[in-house]
Amino acid sequence: MTEFWEYMAGETSVEDLFNEAMADDSNFVLKLMAEQCKGTFGELSSLVDVGCGTGTVARAITESFSKIKCTVLDLPQVVANC
Repeated sequence: MTEFWEYMAGETSVEDLFNEAMADDSNFVLKLMAEQCKGTFGELSSLVDVGCGTGTVARAITESFSKIKCTVLDLPQVVANC
């Protein structure tokens, strides 16, 4: 039986579709988060996003809260496609 991430690494078209779907979902959630969580993120100076995919979340956070420095970490094949 093939593990999910193992399968994704071998199927770039499926991996691209998955990453696009995750980014779209993140954009939806981030609009709400930027409005509702200003107090939480407004106090931060840095943030680490582990399993960041395409970096959509970190990008949106830094656009809404410009003083936050974001670091993103993901698998080499994901980062290579960004």
